[in-house]
Amino acid sequence: IIGILAAIAIPAYENYIAKAQFTEALSLASGEKTPVITYYSENDACPVNTGNNPNGTPSSIPAPGSISGKYVASVTVGGTVGTPPNVGCTITALFNTTNVNSKLSGKTVILTLYDEGGSFSWDCSTDASQSVAPSSCKGA
Repeated sequence: IIGILAAIAIPAYENYIAKAQFTEALSLASGEKTPVITYYSENDACPVNTGNNPNGTPSSIPAPGSISGKYVASVTVGGTVGTPPNVGCTITALFNTTNVNSKLSGKTVILTLYDEGGSFSWDCSTDASQSVAPSSCKGA
């Protein structure tokens, strides 16, 4: 009986751990939503996290590699997807390849900002398994 219970509980626990690790990526990437919206609103362009504005002053978008976590290797702001008028700015969280659930190792979470004519919406996508991603984030 204990063996049967363990056979059921261990995979469920591993999925629970992976979902908790996935949450770190969403949390770190979500922290960049406001600076991205602000930059886009002021410049009508997607920001790139160089750490500085084009004029050389410090940017509200952190430098690459400055955002990381226990399970997330980096969060990168920048990049444009789509074609006008459906252009989106991206925030990408990259998972570590070690010390993270195997379903997340080296995978990415991408938050995409879309300008909907004065209002903004966010889309979440990932190349990680949908079994560990929240339903609001389209997975593999």
